Parts: sequence; C-alpha cells; structure tokens
Amino acid sequence: GFILVAAGMVFYTLGFFLSHTLQGEYAAPGIALGLIAAFYVFTKLPRLDSLNVFDAMDGKRHLVGKTFLLGSSLPVTPIAMSLIAAMFLVALSAWQVRKLDF
Repeated sequence: GFILVAAGMVFYTLGFFLSHTLQGEYAAPGIALGLIAAFYVFTKLPRLDSLNVFDAMDGKRHLVGKTFLLGSSLPVTPIAMSLIAAMFLVALSAWQVRKLDF
C-alpha cells in the first residue's frame, strides 16, 4: 500500500492543482489525463525508465515470486521524484488559492 500511495501521490496532487488553476467542469480531468498519458509515454524511453512511477506503483519488480511479499529493494527514485513533485504541486496550489479573494 505504501508504494502505491507514495508513487501515485503525484497524480492526486496534479488533479488538485489543475482544479484550482483551471475553470470549467471538465478542463482539469481532461488536461490531467492528457498529461498522465504523455508522462507514461515519456517514461517508456530508455533513459527515463528510472522515473516510471507506473511500474513502481504496481511493484512488479520488487515483489518476490508467488508470495507477493516485498523484496529487499524499494523503488526509491520514482517514489522520491513523485513525492517531490507532489509537494511542489501542493505548494503551487496553496499559492494559487492565496491569490484568490473569497
């Protein structure tokens, strides 16, 4: 569960940021899905394979055989990059909301 949440947090915060930035009911989900699809294609390139959070979220390289127990290694790089991007997007969202006049 930790790997799934930590690596996938960037997708939640991307939607959170876009919902505060864009107007319209379907603008934020549409743009977020497009960005996620582009990110998926980008991370399939050989040099960017270490940033692939999709493989980190399912844990297929880090689970042991048929027991599905976590092995000795964790996908540290994708998780760290996802959490850094998530913190950045939350900070941008807070900055965006602070500018609004309620």
